[in-house]
Amino acid sequence: MSDSKLTDDEILDLVGTPTTIEYGVAPEGPEDRRREKFYRQVAECLGHQVDLANLREEFDQERSTPEFLTAVDAFLDSATEAHECWTFCSPQAAWRDQAGYGGYALVIVGHVTNVLITIQN
Repeated sequence: MSDSKLTDDEILDLVGTPTTIEYGVAPEGPEDRRREKFYRQVAECLGHQVDLANLREEFDQERSTPEFLTAVDAFLDSATEAHECWTFCSPQAAWRDQAGYGGYALVIVGHVTNVLITIQN
């Protein structure tokens, strides 16, 4: 496969076996994998459940940017009847490492499907 000192099997062990591409279906990309990893991290940091119906009222139009309010509306539009809305906040170590996030998560049976980040450092 290459001029590397690694064997083909060692290379495949490092990078994995390429996925089979089905016609008309794009394989999962790096952004999808990063998002799923982030969602798993969020699921470990859930706080308390909030009423999805009243969430929009939490954000003052005078203090929120139009872009943020658009993001709030998109988040709410992505919710279904099966979703619960939970707060989330990164652990203290993440904030110390300048990698903290907080906000709201849409959850179905313990699986985070979408987030609205309201604070980060």
